[in-house]
Amino acid sequence: MTQYTIQMELIPGTADDFKLFAGWTADGFRRNFIRKIGQIFWLRSIRTNIFEGPYIFTENTNADDLKIYLENNMVFIPKHPLDTKIQTIKEENILKAV
Repeated sequence: MTQYTIQMELIPGTADDFKLFAGWTADGFRRNFIRKIGQIFWLRSIRTNIFEGPYIFTENTNADDLKIYLENNMVFIPKHPLDTKIQTIKEENILKAV
C-alpha cells in the first residue's frame, strides 16, 4: 500500500467560519445564517499546544462548547488556498515594520 504525506496550513477559526449566509429577514434589516455543516476544524490545547482532531462540525456539535473554544483561541481551520485576506494582513504587517 502506498502512503502519502501531506502538509496543511491551519489558521485560527472564527464564528463566521461555522455559519453560512441564508438570506435576509422579512423586514430586510437582518441577515439569517445557518450552520456550516461539514466544516473541518482542529482544537489546540491551551496547556500543551498540541492539536487534536480533525473534527467535523455537525448538527450534533455542541454550540456552547464551540463558543468557549473560539473564545479561548483553540479552534483552527484549514487555510483556503485562495485566501488572500491572510496574505494581505501579512503584507500590511511587513509594510508597517519597514
